[in-house]
Amino acid sequence: PYTTLFRSASVAEAIEAQLDGPEIAIAFNPTYLVDGLNALDAGHARLAFTTPTKPAVITGGSADGDAGSGSDYRHLLMPVRLSG
Repeated sequence: PYTTLFRSASVAEAIEAQLDGPEIAIAFNPTYLVDGLNALDAGHARLAFTTPTKPAVITGGSADGDAGSGSDYRHLLMPVRLSG
């Protein structure tokens, strides 16, 4: 498991995450990220992306990584540019 750090203008939140693939640095508007996570009807969320400049998809899942056990809801999330 990896620890992932979520930051906004004044808040940082560290959560445990399982990463499949190479490490990536990507940023999202926290309001849109939370909207997508709140809409899920699943115990776990799956965030799928390919590069830091392409959209990500949030779907539901289970603790063992089974994406099919969540709802059919999908949330498309556009990344924002990282400064520096």
